[in-house]
Amino acid sequence: MGRTHNRHVPTQASDDAFAEVKAKVDLVKVVQEHVRLTKRNKDFWGLCPFHQEDSPSFKVNPQMQSWYCFGCERSGDVFTFVELIEKTDKRGALQMLAERAGVELRKLSPDQKERADLRKRILDMLKLAAQYYEYVLWKMPAGEPGRRLLESRHVGEETARRFQLGYAPAGRGFAEYLRAKKRSLVDAQEAGLMRRDGTDFFAERLVVPIRDERGQVLAFTARTVRQDEQRKYINSPEGPTYIKGRVIFGLDLARDEIARRGHAVLMEGQFDVITGHQFGVTNSVASSGTALTDDQVRLLKRFTDELLLVFDADRAGRDAARKAAALAAHTGMRTRVATVPDAKDPDEFLRAGGAEALQRWQEVMDRAPSGFEAGVAEFAAGLNPSNSNSVETVGARLRDWIRQFPANLHEAYAELAERKTGISRHLLLRDPEPAPARPATNGARSRGAAKIVTPSHYLVQLLAV
Repeated sequence: MGRTHNRHVPTQASDDAFAEVKAKVDLVKVVQEHVRLTKRNKDFWGLCPFHQEDSPSFKVNPQMQSWYCFGCERSGDVFTFVELIEKTDKRGALQMLAERAGVELRKLSPDQKERADLRKRILDMLKLAAQYYEYVLWKMPAGEPGRRLLESRHVGEETARRFQLGYAPAGRGFAEYLRAKKRSLVDAQEAGLMRRDGTDFFAERLVVPIRDERGQVLAFTARTVRQDEQRKYINSPEGPTYIKGRVIFGLDLARDEIARRGHAVLMEGQFDVITGHQFGVTNSVASSGTALTDDQVRLLKRFTDELLLVFDADRAGRDAARKAAALAAHTGMRTRVATVPDAKDPDEFLRAGGAEALQRWQEVMDRAPSGFEAGVAEFAAGLNPSNSNSVETVGARLRDWIRQFPANLHEAYAELAERKTGISRHLLLRDPEPAPARPATNGARSRGAAKIVTPSHYLVQLLAV
């Protein structure tokens, strides 16, 4: 009888790696990066990150280094937690935790080892670049254009250093810095920091690190200091360390204040957030100019159940706020929407406010309606109750708006829209009318033709009695 081999059974070396990593990481600390935990006796409790719930049923046992959710009945150790939260497999979880614990893995497949090594080299290079750019900004004459830009934007050094802002000078300064440190120029190119000719990708720009919720640099965005440069901002390319739709800018700095205040202020741009923190809005974060994604909402959900959406004041900003409100509702998050007056965005509003900026900001935020109500107000603007066409148009818009939210909210939202507009909630919940039947070709009336509704009759139907 020949020997049988089970390729799914880990080697002894693999078992040793799992054991060594598990011994060096603390499950509680890993979970706390994703879940707000409260200690009860010897255990820690929080809202389960793997299903929607209102009361904590997720328990972490620090003695056993295990976790269990009484709601969805999932359970496991630090590896299964990272597998689920990072959407990876057991080997991927091992890689992530090994990097964290400083354990070298020797039994990964060649492809896995190559990807892990590349990711680690890129992260190291990004960290080094952030330190270099920050040094140039504050310690070198070449950083003067960046310092002037910050001064013009009313951003002080303390705030700038918290965000680790830097400046990339013209030329090949970063390449020379890497050569002096005997670091790989190829890795710098892989990280999107350097062009093939050795010049800095972000040359003559104020550089803003994009960090994850733990403060690790994943990418950069950079603003030009030149008036003749058409591209105001350029960004790192997506790659092994960075997927734009999975990152929330400023979350590493705002997470504690978000927990304290009970909500996050979500803005569009990085400078909105930087200025926000400068003026005391320290629970502000940004979607980095992209349409809010499901991954970003779920990331924010780990830290709060409420978002205050303060997007740009133009039509695109209002459209983005509506989409974000509907998306957030599907993950059980509440939203409010604020629009800053007499300014195009939060950055401009706060800088124009001077010493009274925070007070003016708070007054606007206190008046912010719910995300759904903001949409109702916008769709019902200009409604003329005595004009059937106006009523019909607004009713159709509101019906579509309600349907963008979870089904369990439709009844309450239709009732709310009725109170705001006078349009019957029953009609707002009704399925759209089918298209009228086409006339018979012989001129005779079709037997299945829809009943004709006159404008006056439609108006009576649509308005609440």
